[in-house]
Amino acid sequence: MPRSKLNDRVLQQQNMAAVEAFGIPASCFDSGSALTPSFVQGLSDTFGNDLGGACFPSVNMNPWADSSGKSLTGALFGGEAQSDGTPDGNLNPKREYQAVEIEVNKAMSHNWSLIANWRIARLRGNFEGAFRNDNGQNDPGISSLYDFTPGELNTIGFQLIPGPLNADRLHIVNVYPTYIFDKGPLRGLVVTPGVRIQSGVPLTTLVAQEDYGNFGEVPLHGRGDLGRAPVTGTVDVHLDYPRRITESKVLHFSIDMLNIANTKRNLSINQYPDVDFGVLNADFMKPGAGAASWHSAEPSARIRCAVQRSFPRELHLLTNPTELFGLPEGGAVSRPFAFPSRLPQRRCVCGAGVAGKSGWRRNPQARAEQSLLRQRHTTPKT
Repeated sequence: MPRSKLNDRVLQQQNMAAVEAFGIPASCFDSGSALTPSFVQGLSDTFGNDLGGACFPSVNMNPWADSSGKSLTGALFGGEAQSDGTPDGNLNPKREYQAVEIEVNKAMSHNWSLIANWRIARLRGNFEGAFRNDNGQNDPGISSLYDFTPGELNTIGFQLIPGPLNADRLHIVNVYPTYIFDKGPLRGLVVTPGVRIQSGVPLTTLVAQEDYGNFGEVPLHGRGDLGRAPVTGTVDVHLDYPRRITESKVLHFSIDMLNIANTKRNLSINQYPDVDFGVLNADFMKPGAGAASWHSAEPSARIRCAVQRSFPRELHLLTNPTELFGLPEGGAVSRPFAFPSRLPQRRCVCGAGVAGKSGWRRNPQARAEQSLLRQRHTTPKT
């Protein structure tokens, strides 16, 4: 070997030894002692912690450089935009919902009814669907969850690891009784209180993605690592009071009183440790700020009022006179049946006659019409 090349090789080996002493592993060099060009020093996370460096040797050549240290033609180091046989994006998206629901219902009798249910559920996975709700991404169908692969440095944290999704609630309880006043000045008033109790959603540390710079992208320690939002409960009341104007027209005055106790509580906390990669967020873990701000606080008490007018709709039914009225054979009769759009409770209308004769017996007006028609079509005795 010429003396000049020998000196270059000795110098290169000395440099490699010095670099190794600095902390770069030997695998970052090829068989000719050339350092890979895919070498990065001074890596740190978004919190400024020193992570050292990283190097990526050639995936198809060794040596990958000539004697001058220049990369050989065709040498690949794993970061090139080309087919590599490795699946990209989310390899196994999951969204699994399991639930058990217990219902207790009572039909209207003695002026009151009840609808109640208790749902015990679990929603787990690594993909929320077309709309990503954990960071408020408000463009359905365009999710950043598939933009990056973990890579050698796992720059997407626990994003592909299943866990409790943002809408996961273990318990939801609803109770809706209804009572109708049938005596006194409040006759016809319908009162429906409603009680809802639900457990909180999971809270997750979401950090920025370095390439995008967007905050709230990557679940750093797994979904639900910050615990859960508090259990909440609200009481609402619905009132409906019908007032008859004419025989066929009724006005309904209704009021919805929501959160009548005016309960005010924070439903979420700021789940973003940074506002950009490397820029820490002073509001992290503070209640009601930043993360999912559209539902970070419970709405205060509010009232909604409405006035509705109901009027009858006429429906002509073709009936068999012989079956319903005992008329002579042949022909049929067409008569209007009025169905009010909203009906007071505990009242049977003539439309019930469609179900059969038993329905007609419950309606005095229908019985009177039936008797009149029979008299008109009865053959007089001679």
